[in-house]
Amino acid sequence: MTDDATVINWLLDPEQSDPSIRWQVMRDLLDSPEPEWKAERAKVETEGWGERLLENEDEDGQWAGGAHFPSDFVWGGDEPGQPWTSTSHSLSQLREFGFDPSTDRARRLVELIGENTRWEHDNQRYWEGEVEPCINGQLVANGVYLGVDMSPVVDRLVGERLEDADGTARRRTDPSVRHSTPRSMSSTVCSSSRGSPVVLPNRVRRDSPVRNTC
Repeated sequence: MTDDATVINWLLDPEQSDPSIRWQVMRDLLDSPEPEWKAERAKVETEGWGERLLENEDEDGQWAGGAHFPSDFVWGGDEPGQPWTSTSHSLSQLREFGFDPSTDRARRLVELIGENTRWEHDNQRYWEGEVEPCINGQLVANGVYLGVDMSPVVDRLVGERLEDADGTARRRTDPSVRHSTPRSMSSTVCSSSRGSPVVLPNRVRRDSPVRNTC
């Protein structure tokens, strides 16, 4: 049986691992001093998987020319399934890697996406949100992580129509899931069994990658 030390050493091995893994191992498993894991985290932008993903960013800040789908993607074409190479999926991956949202590169990325990216459904601006619940869950998590004020999107989603047990349509604003401090929280928006949008607040550390459970 492999012991813990062997696994940790493997996860930290510069030949076998990646900065996106090593900094989280250092912080969460080894309780390394903050300057040490932050120095390793900074390498996500310039080395390994993070660097390779950022190298594929388009000049206008997008990935594959689209918000949720590559610009050349055609439903019913020869594609075996949905490609996961567009902007929304790339941002989620960068968040998982721990790409530092406070860097100049991250701030410029947010600006470029805001200027140039539109959702395929109805040409909405990227940071204003889409209409599909799970896409918006990904959007809000990424936006909060990158320091974008996603309160308008969250407030709109919380106010979506829900149904009472008797089927009567109503609107609900639940103070327990509204965001007074969006930078300290993230939201995952998933579909309930009725298909109604549900906002699930996940209180997280500001510097931690945020998981989307959709």
